[in-house]
Amino acid sequence: MRDDVVRTQADPKERGGGGLPLTGEQHQIQTVSGTYAWTQTGDAAPAATLTAAGDRLQQLWITPHGVIKAATKQNATVQTQTEGGKKMTVISFAVPGEFKVKAFVDDRNLIEKVESLSANPVLGDMVTETTYADYKDFSGVQFPTKITQKAGGFPTLDLAVSEVKPNAVVDIQVPDNVRQAAVKVQTDKIADGVWYLTGGTHHSVLVEMDDHLVVIEGPQDDARATAVIAEVKKIVPNKPIKYVVNTHHHFDHAGGLGPFVAEGATIITHDVNKAFLEQSLAAHARCSPISSRSQGRRRRSKECRRSAC
Repeated sequence: MRDDVVRTQADPKERGGGGLPLTGEQHQIQTVSGTYAWTQTGDAAPAATLTAAGDRLQQLWITPHGVIKAATKQNATVQTQTEGGKKMTVISFAVPGEFKVKAFVDDRNLIEKVESLSANPVLGDMVTETTYADYKDFSGVQFPTKITQKAGGFPTLDLAVSEVKPNAVVDIQVPDNVRQAAVKVQTDKIADGVWYLTGGTHHSVLVEMDDHLVVIEGPQDDARATAVIAEVKKIVPNKPIKYVVNTHHHFDHAGGLGPFVAEGATIITHDVNKAFLEQSLAAHARCSPISSRSQGRRRRSKECRRSAC
C-alpha cells in the first residue's frame, strides 16, 4: 500500500515549535510492503519507518475489499446480529500477532463498518472503528465515497472519495536501505557522565549520578526502549536506571516508557500527565505478543501508579 499525501496549513497562525506555521505544501509518501514500512518526505530519500508497518498493514486489510480477502485467509467465522436496529452479517477473524477484526455487512452485501483491535505502544489494546458509506459504482466495482475512522474513541479520519481506479497496476519495490534497517543505538559522549543516544527518529540522553542513572526520554515503543536500555547497561554496567524523564505526553515520546518501568525506573513528568500515564501503563496488550519486559511493565503498573509524578 502507498499513501501519497499533500497537506497545507488550514490555520496558519504562528505557534511555538513543530515547524508551525507550515509554509506552502507538505508532501509525504507512506508505504508498506509485507513487514517493511518506509516514508519519503519531500525530495528526501525514503527512510525506514520501523514502527509503522503494523498500523499500515492494518489500514490495508480493513479496507472493504482487503477485509474480505483477509477473512478468507484467516478462517473467519460468520454470524448474524442486530446492529443499530438492522440485521447485519458479522465476519470475525484474527491475524495472529497483529490484530483482531469484526466486519459488519449490510443486506446489500457491502461492508458498512469494521472494528479492529490492535496493540498500541501507549494505549495497549486499541479499538479502531472504520465506517464506509455512500457506495458508488466505479467501472463495475462498488466502493464507498465516504470513509470515517475513530482510533481509541477519537476521530482520526474523515475522507471523501472522488475517484477509484479498479485493478490499477502498482509496482512497489522495497528500497535496499529499508530492507537493511534495524533498531540501533549510537552513543556520543558529550560531557563527563552525559551521553547522547541516537540512531532512530527520536533520541535519548543518559546522565550518570553517584549511585544511579537518569535517562531523558523513553520514546517510540518497546523495541526502541529495550535497545536504549541495553546500550545504557553497556555504558554504565553497575548502576540502576532510577529515573526516566518524559518531556511530554505525545505518543512518540511516551511509547517506550513501559520497559523502563519494568526495569524499576520512576517516571519523572509534568503533573498534568500523571493520570494519562497511569492509565497507559496499566493497559492490557493481549492482541499482540508482548516481550518479557512489557509483561513486567503490566505487572508493575500498580507500583508505577504510586511512583509516577
